[in-house]
Amino acid sequence: YQRRVRGIADGVGGWERHGIDPSLYSNKLMHEASLVAQEADDPAVILQRAYDASHSVIGSSTACILSLLESKLSAANLGDSGFLIIRNGEVIFRTKEQQHAFNFPYQLGTQSTNKPCHADIINITLEGDEIIVMGTDGLLDNLFNEQIAAMSQVPCETQILANNIALEAHKIAGDKTAATPFSIGAQKVGFNYQGGKMDDITVLVIKVTKSIQLIPHKK
Repeated sequence: YQRRVRGIADGVGGWERHGIDPSLYSNKLMHEASLVAQEADDPAVILQRAYDASHSVIGSSTACILSLLESKLSAANLGDSGFLIIRNGEVIFRTKEQQHAFNFPYQLGTQSTNKPCHADIINITLEGDEIIVMGTDGLLDNLFNEQIAAMSQVPCETQILANNIALEAHKIAGDKTAATPFSIGAQKVGFNYQGGKMDDITVLVIKVTKSIQLIPHKK
């Protein structure tokens, strides 16, 4: 095993209505996180320090920071981005969405009541034969656990797997009749909604063996 720290963030699109690029805050948050990660590997510490250094930028974002040290996985997840752990073709863990209401995730940033201390903290011991798929809600709203797990079982490099998962999520996002996690969630709270949800899609795949490879893809 080698130590790795990776993160994803998804800027809240509602800022566009105020003439603000939603990517500015999420990019700033992850830039600061990458700097902190050079000297710290606790995801909660990384997220807090990155948040403290990002107040100069207007906007808000979900965030997920994941650290691998030897066989120990630790993570801090706030909002509706997250990750799955797949072992032997089965999803053994998936982060839970944090939402104030349907499609209104916890978020860090301007005017938000959420703080890094509200993040879910995850600690898991790995066996050394897992696939970790990190993604924004553009992935998790469009593909079910079983679909992601099935795709992960096709032998291929991590870059190809990340590409394939992102492309499949994008295809389903444009399907107006598909059953998706988002459509099921919408119907449960009374919305007459069918199909996928078009959104930014970020996918990061980690294959945990004796070494760890991480390949991002965004469409």
